[in-house]
Amino acid sequence: MAVKTTDEVELYIPKLNKILDFDQKAHKWIAIRFLINFSLSISKTYNFRESNEFKNSYDLEQIVGKGKSEHDYYQYYFKMIESFENIRLKNESEFSRKLEYHIQRGYNLLKSSIRDNTDIYNYILEEFKLI
Repeated sequence: MAVKTTDEVELYIPKLNKILDFDQKAHKWIAIRFLINFSLSISKTYNFRESNEFKNSYDLEQIVGKGKSEHDYYQYYFKMIESFENIRLKNESEFSRKLEYHIQRGYNLLKSSIRDNTDIYNYILEEFKLI
C-alpha cells in the first residue's frame, strides 16, 4: 500500500528540514512523520480536499516502518489515528488515506502558522500550552 504526497508537500519538505535544523540530505520520511505527528497533536479543525495531483508515493515501510523489526511503528500510527479521529479503521487502504490526510493537514497547519525564520520548537511549546 502506498502513501501519496502532493507537490506542495514535496516542495515544503526541504523548508521544513531547514526549520527543524535537520540535515538537508535527511530522508524525506523523517519530515513526513513530523507532519503526521504534528497533525495528530493539534486539534484545530481542517477541511481536507483530496488531491488527484500527487507527486510522490511512499511505502508504508518508509512512512511507518511497517515490517522493520526494531522500527515498526505501524500499529502505533494505526491506533493513534483511530484514537485521534475516534474511528475504527477497516483496512490498510483506509489507513493509508488517513496518513495522506494527516500529512496534508500537518503541512497546512504548519504553513499557515509559521514562517521560515520561526523558532518551530518555541511555536510547538506554545501550541501545547493551549491544550
